[in-house]
Amino acid sequence: MPNGVPRTNYRRLKRGVEQQQLLITKMQDQMKYVVGKVKNMDTSNMADPSEETPPPHY
Repeated sequence: MPNGVPRTNYRRLKRGVEQQQLLITKMQDQMKYVVGKVKNMDTSNMADPSEETPPPHY
């Protein structure tokens, strides 16, 4: 424990950092899942941009 930091504050800070790390790890796993899904998307059902009708405001 660092000098000058009361024990209860140190424990709270440590617990907060541990919770943040768990959340970061979970979010990293979720991002890997989403990236995998996007990479495996079937793009054959998408029209060529030249074949797309522009929105009415153009």
